[in-house]
Amino acid sequence: MSKIESIMEIIKKFDAKGDQNEFLKLILRRVSLAVNQDNPLIFTTFTCSTISSAKIFSNKPWEYVSLDPQGNNLTADIKRLAEITKAVQKVYPKTRLQIIIGNTDPYYIYTQQFLAVEGNIGELWTRFAQRWESYCTALKVWLKDQALNVEIDVVSWYEFEKEIEQTQSEAFKQEYLDVFNNIERYAKESDMSWELKKLKSQFGKGGYFNGLEQPGDVILKDWVRRKFAEYAVQALWIRQYMPNVLLIQNEKPSDLRTNMYQSLVRERCNEAFPILYFCGVDNQGYQ
Repeated sequence: MSKIESIMEIIKKFDAKGDQNEFLKLILRRVSLAVNQDNPLIFTTFTCSTISSAKIFSNKPWEYVSLDPQGNNLTADIKRLAEITKAVQKVYPKTRLQIIIGNTDPYYIYTQQFLAVEGNIGELWTRFAQRWESYCTALKVWLKDQALNVEIDVVSWYEFEKEIEQTQSEAFKQEYLDVFNNIERYAKESDMSWELKKLKSQFGKGGYFNGLEQPGDVILKDWVRRKFAEYAVQALWIRQYMPNVLLIQNEKPSDLRTNMYQSLVRERCNEAFPILYFCGVDNQGYQ
């Protein structure tokens, strides 16, 4: 059995959809390209910072970003992801595990908070950048404490955006605004309605936004539209600027989150954006 065949067998063994993963042909193409060119094969997944949701509309909105990674959404899956990576490394040592901190949600999704902020917007983003840097440092320590015995690359999406903007002269914000302003072209109304319904259930005890008073429908609908736009452009930038990366879906609902990555990639690249399901498939939860 070749290296490529062995890697694909491991992927199918640990992927919750197995042989039924709709992206298997694209995954095989990515694996083959990496191995044949002797390049790194990178398994990557997103994590968000833990949050202090009550801070989002305060006069210190940067404190929405917690500095303690305990309880982050990697907790249930990180050891499994490390074990899968090690299994593939035995076949292809250049395999890597990468964690992307999706830390720009306060800007791209929850922007209504800034209506309550007085002062210089540039200073505000300096504050956010400092919080993101501190969280990134804390997350790296947390990952080492998991005793995973595998090296993990941690990428701040904020820093990644800035690097691409400087080196490629591409502006994420502009692409994001283009998609957001034409969101009906890139997202199904039924999907956005489902997201809005689930979002409304996340305020109050036990919800993601526990401690935050639920905003009105105008703001929540705006959040949903912005979230769909952000996911679409993030997928395109991963596709364009992160060679040999395969994204692991660890959010919920699994299939909806996967669909949110597809529209812009299909339009620009004439193919789907491949996804791995190493963390299972859950189409009822919300994360």
